[in-house]
Amino acid sequence: MWRILWFLPVASQIPHVLLCGLLLASAVPFRFQRLSGFLFHTVAGVVSLLAPFLIYSPAVIGTFDSVHFFLQRFLGAFHLAINFAKAIAAAFMLITQLLGAYQVYETKARGLLISPNFLSCALLVDGAWFAVEVYRLIHQKYTVADEIDIMCKRTQRWVEGRTSRDAQVVLWVDAAAMLTYAFFNFAYPEPILKASIRREYPINDMHMLFSRQFACHALVPALISFVASHFTVKHQKSYIMQRILTQSLVFLLHCYGHFILGVYNAAHLGPFLVSGFYIALLVSIYVRVHHEEMADIAFDEANGPNQQTSFTTKKEPPGAGSNSCNVFHC
Repeated sequence: MWRILWFLPVASQIPHVLLCGLLLASAVPFRFQRLSGFLFHTVAGVVSLLAPFLIYSPAVIGTFDSVHFFLQRFLGAFHLAINFAKAIAAAFMLITQLLGAYQVYETKARGLLISPNFLSCALLVDGAWFAVEVYRLIHQKYTVADEIDIMCKRTQRWVEGRTSRDAQVVLWVDAAAMLTYAFFNFAYPEPILKASIRREYPINDMHMLFSRQFACHALVPALISFVASHFTVKHQKSYIMQRILTQSLVFLLHCYGHFILGVYNAAHLGPFLVSGFYIALLVSIYVRVHHEEMADIAFDEANGPNQQTSFTTKKEPPGAGSNSCNVFHC
């Protein structure tokens, strides 16, 4: 019976209850549904960046050190630009939380231990996030006409020479880089942290848990960048702007940890410089997509908004083959 108390929130979990409420509201059809989802990631991101102890302290017994708080802030960078997040990120976050807690509890590892409120903290935020994302996937409004319209517009832009493979190639490079980054941070958090963190801060299981949570968030852009070339130009531009925001915040956190907190050693200089130059790669994608958007606007102004390629399906007479796809200009 006393185990039921593990799932009941206490006063220190008011931020978790607030985030859970925003998530649930984002799944209910009402006037502020979209605003609720936006506020969830905004509040989670701002709190993780400025006051991460409000979210993570109730889940442990003891006091976080500077490296704990520093690693927690990286998660806020992804929340602030995660409008394209899918259920897979929430699922990995929840699984990582539960398996990490089990490892800390069973091994009685040195450093911080989980508190009785750990499960309720994980379920109120990551559990609710996963449930809401699955609900959205099941009830997602999807029509074949919308998909065909996107394919038509993309095909028309290729036929008329208003696009190129440059942005697609750079997006694939971004996907491969982020996938590699996420894999190594999830699979080998201890050697990576020990190689870059000063010896004054001994690495424990909670440090590795936060490193794996960062890898879960990094998996989102890794997967989306693989298919982002199939987005509309407007959505590509929005997604790349979010990637630039995320990477800029990550770079600023690297500066904060290196020059202000002083938790990094000399071996961190390499990843630190790569993190900064990576922003230039993302900016190059943005410039390319922005030029394509300007070309589309100029084309519409010159030819009219109705001058576009459309696809329709027509039933062929018996014996003439299956349904065919006709192309015409309207």
